[in-house]
Amino acid sequence: MGNRTIGMIGVLSCLLGVNTVSYAGEAGNDVSKNHARCMVMQDDERVQNWMKQAGKHYDEENYGEAMKYYRLAADAGNTEAQNMVGLLYDLGLGVPENNAEAVKWYRKAALNGDFYAQNNLGLMYKDGEGIAQNYAEAAKWFRKAADQNFDEAYCNLGLLYEEGKGVVKDVIEAVRCYRKSAELGNARGQCCLGYMYQCGVGVEEDVAEAVKWYRKAADQEYNRGLFNLGVMYETGVGVGKDKDMAKALYEKAAELGYEQATERLKLLSGERATLSEAALKEYSSRAAKYYNEQNYTEALKNYLVVADYDDAYAQYMVGWLYKNGKGTTQNYREASKWLLKAANQGNISAMNELAILYENGNGVGQNLTEAVRWYRNAANKGNKYAQYNLGRMYQYAKGVSKDLSMAKVWYEKSANQGFDSAQNSLGNLYYNGEVISQDYGKAMEWYRKAAAQGNMYGEFNVGLLYEYGYGVTKNIEEAVKWYRKAADQGMDRAKTKLQELGR
Repeated sequence: MGNRTIGMIGVLSCLLGVNTVSYAGEAGNDVSKNHARCMVMQDDERVQNWMKQAGKHYDEENYGEAMKYYRLAADAGNTEAQNMVGLLYDLGLGVPENNAEAVKWYRKAALNGDFYAQNNLGLMYKDGEGIAQNYAEAAKWFRKAADQNFDEAYCNLGLLYEEGKGVVKDVIEAVRCYRKSAELGNARGQCCLGYMYQCGVGVEEDVAEAVKWYRKAADQEYNRGLFNLGVMYETGVGVGKDKDMAKALYEKAAELGYEQATERLKLLSGERATLSEAALKEYSSRAAKYYNEQNYTEALKNYLVVADYDDAYAQYMVGWLYKNGKGTTQNYREASKWLLKAANQGNISAMNELAILYENGNGVGQNLTEAVRWYRNAANKGNKYAQYNLGRMYQYAKGVSKDLSMAKVWYEKSANQGFDSAQNSLGNLYYNGEVISQDYGKAMEWYRKAAAQGNMYGEFNVGLLYEYGYGVTKNIEEAVKWYRKAADQGMDRAKTKLQELGR
């Protein structure tokens, strides 16, 4: 069973480590569900003896015998044993792996108030293992465990708030959860809090504070804490630049199994083998082939090789795959890293994709001014998607003052290149007549262009003009035809229109 993660990649110099959702009781650097052999014992002497025997066999890694005694105690109502039975089923220790049974036993213990089990049940809901994936349920159980001051659960809940999964996205609440976890001494929580300070997400950027929390995690020999502190020393952010110290921290993190640290050590020592131009072309060709076959996992592997040699297109493709969760877990942090590399090398598509991340605050702090800057860079180079997006920013006053004249300019540029969303938006400007003379004929012209490409908003708007006879002869049958096209794509407004017209 692999590590369970909610993707948040630290991006200091594009290097920081990944925030992960961990099972209860992360010991050292092993991510494992907590066996919670805590000190509360049932009064029943038999249960105490069963738990003692179970613990002995568990420590000896004789999991089959451990399960026998845990099951006896669990059936007698011992919540610690119920959590342990769930754990052994979950990990397939001493019994065949069975996630549904794991969920059943975690739930028994969780309902009896065991915070380890509550956290573990939350993880099963988060990952959809043994039960349908449900982030809201995951958040509920993490919160129950956190309410009992469980450090791991605070961290897991914080990651859901940061990503907006099962809860309304709230980076300030994420910081609060990370801080509670960190102050309780949880190394992973300390790393997450350090990251938020490093990137200014949910708190004011403070690299000195970031270093402080990374150092606390590193002092516990937490591999990612060691790595992230190494990054700070390598780049000289928040501390004096010291490559020897960075190397020592990377070496310790690598000893603890952190792969990114191993890669950084190779780069620092210049060990990377140089691929020939022909070899890089072969990797690019394979990546494109896999992508076209929708084998995104292999496409990503091959694009990553080429991207590492500063190929802007490959960097763009890596960023796009991470952004859309193709071939990998969706990871906006990693997406922003690669898209920025590609955009800085002049890749126009990467500029537009990076601007989208800045506009929505995905993987980077929301920054509408920066979004406008990247949209404009791409739009000026002729990218029809960026031209449309820049038009939106002007229309809705996002990062710029509202200017419908400029919105029209950019919508026209995009629409004339055939982008259906821009065609529909341009039709709206003519329909509303806010910045240009109202012209239903022109509106219909652009709506038709959008509708011809299957744009459901364009289809709906063509129907609307036919229904009321704006710019065309009123024709209810034509209106119904276009409303039905939009309704078939799931548009509720179109379905309502059909009902109103008795169709």
